[in-house]
Amino acid sequence: MIEMISGYDRNLGGNEYSNLLTEIEDHLVRQGIDSSRIRRIEFPANGESITRTILSTVGWNSGEATLWMIRPEVKFVASTRNTPTALLVGSSPTRGSQELELVKLSEKRDYTGKAVLAEGSLDEVFQAACVQGGAKCILVYDMKHRCEMIGRTPEMMPDATNFLRIRQDRNSAELGVYGFSLNYESFLMLKKSVEAGETWIETRVCSSLDRNASLEVLEVDLVGEKQDDYFMIIAHLCHTSPGANDNASGAALALEIARLIVDSADVIPIKIVLVPEYIGSVPYAIKLKNEGALPQVVINLDMVGEEQLKTGSTLFLSSTPPVLDQVYDNILFQNLMKSAPKFDSIPLRRIYKIPFSGGSDHCAFLPLGVPAPFVGHLPDRYYHTNQDTTDKCDPEELEWVGEAVIRSLREFTETNKKLSPEVRAAQFGDFVYLLDVFKGIAGEREIIKLLSKTHHIEARLLAALYDDFTSQEEEFDRIKPVFDSSIGFGWISGLRSKVEWKEIGDIATLGEYINIVAAITENRDAAIRLVAHHYSLPERQVNDLVAHLCNEGLFESGGAIL
Repeated sequence: MIEMISGYDRNLGGNEYSNLLTEIEDHLVRQGIDSSRIRRIEFPANGESITRTILSTVGWNSGEATLWMIRPEVKFVASTRNTPTALLVGSSPTRGSQELELVKLSEKRDYTGKAVLAEGSLDEVFQAACVQGGAKCILVYDMKHRCEMIGRTPEMMPDATNFLRIRQDRNSAELGVYGFSLNYESFLMLKKSVEAGETWIETRVCSSLDRNASLEVLEVDLVGEKQDDYFMIIAHLCHTSPGANDNASGAALALEIARLIVDSADVIPIKIVLVPEYIGSVPYAIKLKNEGALPQVVINLDMVGEEQLKTGSTLFLSSTPPVLDQVYDNILFQNLMKSAPKFDSIPLRRIYKIPFSGGSDHCAFLPLGVPAPFVGHLPDRYYHTNQDTTDKCDPEELEWVGEAVIRSLREFTETNKKLSPEVRAAQFGDFVYLLDVFKGIAGEREIIKLLSKTHHIEARLLAALYDDFTSQEEEFDRIKPVFDSSIGFGWISGLRSKVEWKEIGDIATLGEYINIVAAITENRDAAIRLVAHHYSLPERQVNDLVAHLCNEGLFESGGAIL
């Protein structure tokens, strides 16, 4: 199944994405799942707003694209025939061949009629060269998540071509920009040529943009008649071919779990959902909220079948923030540990439970109050490159993760079962730690009450641990998101250019964590305190980030709550 999925260019709102869904639907029916349980839910791929912070994309089909250097010498550079990731996702068509002088990105200037060569953040290159400079063609090298310890640097992977996406909102699409993602070897060759003298390239792009396309969510409903109490497994299906680990692996495992549940005698009320990442999961989650049909828990599978020795990667479970029910995380992690390949009792694969990490579809549900553990991998030597192929996948890891998920789903259904000693111990230890974190905070008593529920602390035990429920409650500063679901990524561009934010770490994760805590508690100090402790940051710095989000109009702030 991974091999089949990875052969498709799963571009957002594209024809191949839709064709792949047809192939998957046929596969599910062949596996014994009634077609009436399978449906597609469509959202507009029109490049307009989904929420205040997240834009949809215009539908896009890649087509064939080629890039040659034609002066000072004729030299082939790239083609989508052998490297689908060579074309920047969202590129407009050239409508025939174009010959352009290639220049380096420099200070603000007019790039009209030129192609621009650059290294670094694609968003920043697009803004400087295309939005401000008028360029229609950009050639970019941009490797994200570099990690020398696993061999992921430009010098160590000179022939890897990164999967990159230019902005696909309606306004950006109307600029008519196209471009190529270069491998490092080609980037250095072109850079050397441009620095030596006049350099020209020839390009041809046969892509197409569709402003009337749809973003399609595939839902496999195995819940039955009672729809008000069910679980969900979600996996994103999108990305340019091959994308074997990211995320053909998660989608394939989700489909296999559906088959196993149907074939078993287990009664597990579950929906299996395949989505376009973020721009499919966010409107889908909001739709369920508006219908009063949110799941009890979501398990997000994103990069779950890696050959760790090849990729240098580590399987992790990203924790649900503690303001939401912790039992699902702890059950799932215990089962991942139990199912891990072992020699005697020693695990033969790397696995860790880490603080909350954003960047995937669990973020669509967490701010809506749904616990959503995320199982995935990072760092990964081949992440978002043309070298993320099926030979980097590990069937044994897929079996390991799948077995742990199914075991966990069975335990989720046994609502009256006492929690295992391991789960109870984990939740108790975390709760005691959080008691210390929130000591003296405004609104402390209400936060502790909430945490005692999310960690399943019995009343008698809570009374022994915390005896301050009789004191007068203090007012606390209110903060609340002005949108539903995930905060997304669009707000980050204004921060990355500022020196003080360069070393803060994963800004997207920090913003999402603040969003979740604010949505659940409306307590500004609680959000700041949790983020500072979980990511070892000064509270002053986190407070500055919160202030920025409020100033950007993403959060309502001010006013005290008693």
